[in-house]
Formats: sequence, structure tokens, C-alpha cells
Amino acid sequence: MTERFAPSVAAWSLGVEGPATLAHGDYRAENLMFGTPAGGYPVAVVDWGLLGVGPGVGDCAYLLGASLRVEDRRAREEELLRAYLAGLGACGVEGYGWDDMWRGYRYATFGGVLITVVASMVVGEDERGHQMFCAMAERHCSHVVDHDAFALLP
Repeated sequence: MTERFAPSVAAWSLGVEGPATLAHGDYRAENLMFGTPAGGYPVAVVDWGLLGVGPGVGDCAYLLGASLRVEDRRAREEELLRAYLAGLGACGVEGYGWDDMWRGYRYATFGGVLITVVASMVVGEDERGHQMFCAMAERHCSHVVDHDAFALLP
């Protein structure tokens, strides 16, 4: 998969579309902290080292691709994305419908593959990291294949 994607990385990075927002860049369950009955914010997002501007659907694709087991993502993905789109509408985002969001989501699945490859080369090796990157590679590659994302590449 990575050998097939590598020649398209530069063109892919220019083709991500959707309403622009602050983009976390590493938006996965490990970077979310949840409040408890004793207090705290309902959800706090940490590790903003890859902060940028881009379509929020990229963070959605990365979150679902990295954080959910493949079978769980497949079972709940559309429901979660429809809730995300409804939330955008409730916040005043107009002119961004299901078809646009779905295409952007499919296209953004490559972001997980890219981050997995790059991060696995720069993060120190230990057993936990090895297991995490193996899980991420399996999840993100399945994400790309499940959505025939190669068909969208320029």
C-alpha cells in the first residue's frame, strides 16, 4: 500500500477539501482526556504538536481510522459521520453536504497511512510503540481499502 501511495503524496496533500478549521493532525483516542463525575471538562484534547489549518473531516478520518478496531469502525462509521455533519450544520456551516463530506473523508483516509509511516520512523522503539504502530498500520490501510480511496487520487 505505501509503495503505491508514495508517488502520489505531494499531489494528495494539495487535494484535501472541505470547510477549513483548526486541524489537530494527531486526533486519536490517546490524545483525548475525559472528565469524570468528580469533575473536569467533558473532553479535553492534548498533544497539539501538529496543529494546522485544514478540513475537519481529516481529523475525523484519522480519529475513526486510528482509534476504532476495524470491525467497530465499519459498524458505526456512517452514523458517526452523519452526527459530525449535523454538528457542522448546527454550528452554521452551510453548503457542505453528505456527498462532499464523504468524498473528503474517503480522500483523508490516506492521512492515517502517512502519519503512521512517518511517526514510526521518528518515535523511539519499545514494545508498546511497536504494537501501536502495527495496529495503526492495519487500521489505516483497511480504512483506505474499505473506501476505495485510491480511486480518488489525482
